[in-house]
Amino acid sequence: PTRRSSDIGIFVQLAPGVDGLVHISDLSWTEHIEHPADKYKKGEEVEALIIGINKQSKKISLGIKQLTPNPWQDIEKQYQVGSMIEGEVSKITNFGVFVKLPTGIEGLVHISDFSEKPESILKVGQKAQFKIVKINPEEQKIALSLKSEGKVAKAETKKESAERPKKERSSKKVEQSTGSKGKSQFQLELEKHASRKSDEGE
Repeated sequence: PTRRSSDIGIFVQLAPGVDGLVHISDLSWTEHIEHPADKYKKGEEVEALIIGINKQSKKISLGIKQLTPNPWQDIEKQYQVGSMIEGEVSKITNFGVFVKLPTGIEGLVHISDFSEKPESILKVGQKAQFKIVKINPEEQKIALSLKSEGKVAKAETKKESAERPKKERSSKKVEQSTGSKGKSQFQLELEKHASRKSDEGE
């Protein structure tokens, strides 16, 4: 059973007086766990694998993720840099957005990829298309980018469409004003021409 959790991992009782530690990095291959207490509770039964024993320090290292195959081993065969992939937003933090990919692995869209607050663009549970910009199997990290150019373009189009009527109205005003001026000048010419004819007739 789980004895307690801390920032570094969870302590598991293996036998009376014997505890083992599952380090936070050995909890899951795919999930980004900020604090073990978010996932494991005191007294909860867990299955773990003994991955190390240090007799001198009397410490036993345990692993939970080691019970399943490592999905990062063939990650570069499954995903290619530059390709687009659908993912589901799993968590939004102050440094970026975590996205769960089809294999269960989480990628990160860094906060610098957003021109505004991530919460105003994405919601937890939302599915969207993301671009793979970097894969690091050693550090078990995938950097993603939100294909936001389309959204920016749409926003600009809306802005332009909102401004267009103003431009059209202003251009019409100009045409009307120039048109009225042209008409008055034409009338003046007609009047002059008519007056010349009347003078010649006399």
